[in-house]
Amino acid sequence: MSEKKEIFADSIGQINFAGNMDRFDFITLQPTDYGRAPTPQSNMRIIMPSQVFLSAFNSMQQLFDKLLDAAVLRKNEKPEILQLPQLLEINEILPLGAAIW
Repeated sequence: MSEKKEIFADSIGQINFAGNMDRFDFITLQPTDYGRAPTPQSNMRIIMPSQVFLSAFNSMQQLFDKLLDAAVLRKNEKPEILQLPQLLEINEILPLGAAIW
């Protein structure tokens, strides 16, 4: 059996979409001088076709639902409602090829 490579990330940095491919930059926190906060550094990028991203998203949604059913997670009963001054078209907010995060 082949060994699987494990990748650790403290967070996801930018998510980009260009040319029907989704790009995720993963961030790790790197140590600094004693007493100073760690520095975030992008050191891994995963690139996948949009169809693969949608499949992965669906799998994560199914896992999320199972965690809710098992009471590992619970929904916030009173979600915060954001007041927007006006509704904008998605292209006005995020031009094609722009970073999502």
